Amino acid sequence: MSELTVVDVHGIAADIGEELKKQIEDYGSEAVTDLMPLIIRVLEQLESCVRTLETRSGESEEGKERISVLMNENAKKTAEIARLKAEVNKVEQAWREESKELLEEITEIQSENETIKGILQTRDGIANREKLAERQEIQMITKLKEAVDRQRDQLRAKDNEIQQRLQDADAVSLYLSVNPHPQKTMKYNKGYKMLMQ
Repeated sequence: MSELTVVDVHGIAADIGEELKKQIEDYGSEAVTDLMPLIIRVLEQLESCVRTLETRSGESEEGKERISVLMNENAKKTAEIARLKAEVNKVEQAWREESKELLEEITEIQSENETIKGILQTRDGIANREKLAERQEIQMITKLKEAVDRQRDQLRAKDNEIQQRLQDADAVSLYLSVNPHPQKTMKYNKGYKMLMQ
């Protein structure tokens, strides 16, 4: 059933007026005199109610439209929020993957640094051992040189001593060649003592 409008009420009022006219023609105006104010009052109240309903219906339609608009906006906002959440999830996932890759790179770099540190320490150890060996070699060469110098000095002294003895022997030989019987003279005894020294 469709709702009444003010136009419908006016149409009803016109129909009732036609019926009242017929009643007046058939029975006279006295037959409807008491009924007319009541009918008019009811029609006025009916029109007022219909106007109120139309106003409320218009407000209701506006409310429905407003609700529809709000629902559409809410749906759009919900879709936008869902899209933003999806983008945030993608960004978080990309950040997690990038962080994982960076951590792996950091771990690899730390491992390489430890390897390089070990190599450098080994090289330093080798260099230190080489320096120590070089110092020890220099010390040994110095000691050998000192020993050689001492032996050379000793050989020179021995050589001088041998030269002196050779000179003494030559002197004795010369004396013996000049004095065939040295035992008879004191000079022979002195030369003999010199030879025996």
